[in-house]
Amino acid sequence: MAVLDLFVVALIPVRKSLLITALGLFLAMDHVNILGDAAHHHLNNVVFYVFIPALVGGSLTDTIIASSIVSLTPQHLHGLVIGSCVAGNLGNMLLIMIPAVCEESNSPFGDKQTCSTNRKSVVSLSMVVN
Repeated sequence: MAVLDLFVVALIPVRKSLLITALGLFLAMDHVNILGDAAHHHLNNVVFYVFIPALVGGSLTDTIIASSIVSLTPQHLHGLVIGSCVAGNLGNMLLIMIPAVCEESNSPFGDKQTCSTNRKSVVSLSMVVN
């Protein structure tokens, strides 16, 4: 009996999420067919474009303030982080762009020698993260 009580106590914090998940699973089943294909598409768009950014933004507002954004990255990695963020989801284009950026005199990755030795690892890391 004690194991059942512990199980119930462990479910209390996540019961709303479990209930909403079970309801969504029931509504999405093919034989119930309460929601059509168009409704599935629109609900997926609402979740992707509204709920996920709101969840991320709400989580960030609890921990990050405007004055602390500058101190998030160590100064010696600042150029690398900016370059990775700018590159985004370019995929294999980074294999072409990073060597070209390394040849510039004001490269965000540091001097030419360091950049050219580390460029494959930077590109690989960016491709893995994306």
